[in-house]
Amino acid sequence: MAPASRRGIVPQPCLLESLIAAAHEYRKSNFDAFAARIRVCGPAVVATTYFIFNSSVVAEVSRSDHGHPLIRWGGIWRTFDEFCQVALLGPSFKAPTGRQGYDTLQRWYRYRDEPFRFMELPTELRLEIIEHAVDDDIYPMVVPPVHPVGVPAVSLGKGWKPIAPSRRLEGTHDPADVVAPPRTATSPMNVSKQVRAGLLSVLRASSRQCFDDPAQLRKFPPLFRHGVLQAKDLSHVALNFDNKSYLEFFGVEAYPYGGNSQVLVLGRSSLPFLERLDIILRSSCWEPLTHPWWALSRQRGNGHDSWRRRCACQKVLTEMILTFALNQVKHIPTVTVEGYCKNATKKAFAAAHKKLRNDPTTWPAEWTMMTEDIRKWPAGDLPPHCHCTPKCGFWGVEAVMDPQRPYVSPHEIFAKYRFNKD
Repeated sequence: MAPASRRGIVPQPCLLESLIAAAHEYRKSNFDAFAARIRVCGPAVVATTYFIFNSSVVAEVSRSDHGHPLIRWGGIWRTFDEFCQVALLGPSFKAPTGRQGYDTLQRWYRYRDEPFRFMELPTELRLEIIEHAVDDDIYPMVVPPVHPVGVPAVSLGKGWKPIAPSRRLEGTHDPADVVAPPRTATSPMNVSKQVRAGLLSVLRASSRQCFDDPAQLRKFPPLFRHGVLQAKDLSHVALNFDNKSYLEFFGVEAYPYGGNSQVLVLGRSSLPFLERLDIILRSSCWEPLTHPWWALSRQRGNGHDSWRRRCACQKVLTEMILTFALNQVKHIPTVTVEGYCKNATKKAFAAAHKKLRNDPTTWPAEWTMMTEDIRKWPAGDLPPHCHCTPKCGFWGVEAVMDPQRPYVSPHEIFAKYRFNKD
């Protein structure tokens, strides 16, 4: 075991440390494409990169007291030269680029004392390292200018985490729903301003831009005029709104909502390069505290024991939202639905969107609900009743919110929540 002072990875602008630091976090993914795309970088770089990113044996990387990287291989902490001798040149590993590549690499590290600077790496390799240092989903944020006449900036955001509607429910969300913030603190993006400025656009183009609030999405198109953001950076967008925001965004005409769609922000005039839109539906585990009509009852002063009210059917509520969305997103080539949604609804929506793109004048037969049906919905039948088996709602909210309940940990209760997608 390495001493505590050496344990972990200390990011440095060095070829070996940058590559292994990324591999240490991401080696569970498929990096075959990574190795194929960097073969233009020369035999030495390719040999090291291919081995590090495809090896399932390297367990830890650390630094000695002299600042040199150490690799734990076969239960022994070795210097890089020793690692090359034992691992790279050993009979158990087949060199993807030939023996000459490994010999060059070994001689280069043996006779060169100073580290290989990140900015000296070939451009293709730098871009690949950066892409693997940040998650696929980015929740970008507009940062106001420091000076009144300044220009706003765009950050990579802080990820996303469900916000509980009550203090008693804090921490009861599904951990799988949490999107971690970009790991920019340990990535080569902090090497210099030149690296950060040159590669931010690459990250935006290769990652999905997610928005959890319609107001945040509306801030982005005006930035194109200032040159802060390129329109082509927003080619893949995901919406992660709550149900109330979806009703208002798509203009769903269900009492008392409707009539004022905000979807123009997704139009060609605002996002001309938008090729794909993902609609993410959130969990129903906190029903009835999260459906749109519960919020209205609170505003009217009828919130006493409102957690006892009936839950909205997740299936019907989803179909109401997607019915109004169909006509408004038909100009986007690819639109998908994900998250807490029935599989049959996803399949029907995909088929309906495809038909509507080919023939915008005819309502697709694959989608049975129509906008006229929703407009005629009696106010007394909202939120929509659930006839699913099992029910869409979850008994956990009532169990946690009831002050008379026997004490059971909320985490234990919500660990039993399951959403039936069939």
